[in-house]
Amino acid sequence: MSAQPGAELSVETPEQTTERLTRRGLRLAKFTVAYNVVEGVVAIAAGVAAGLVSVIGFGIDSGIESISAVLVGLRLSARLRHGKADERKELITLRLVAVTFFLLAGYVTVEECAASWSARPRRGRRSRSGSWSRRSSSCRSWRRPSAASAWPWPTR
Repeated sequence: MSAQPGAELSVETPEQTTERLTRRGLRLAKFTVAYNVVEGVVAIAAGVAAGLVSVIGFGIDSGIESISAVLVGLRLSARLRHGKADERKELITLRLVAVTFFLLAGYVTVEECAASWSARPRRGRRSRSGSWSRRSSSCRSWRRPSAASAWPWPTR
């Protein structure tokens, strides 16, 4: 196949390709922020309505993911401006995001323990957290269980 006379082939330079892909990444980061905010609000509202700590935690996790997507967007915006991102500020922000994940894990663990110890559901019934076991796995005692309490279900 030959090119028509007068038609020029356009070839992107590496800089143009980088700019085009960076703009696409920035659009994806904006979409991710918007999606995660909506997802987080819906999940937290549903979790509060149903009394499920795991769903509330999922909603909080969506907020943390939104923060991470904002960081990606800031980094890509700096690249488009041909500037450089402030590495020190970025490192501090990434550490804060990591701390929020640990706080989220602590929140879910404490709420699950409180729910499993206060509700004490009967065998075969769901607890407030939605789990089927007698106690949350994160709240099991570290002492050796007796033979009768070793299994949360009947063995016969």
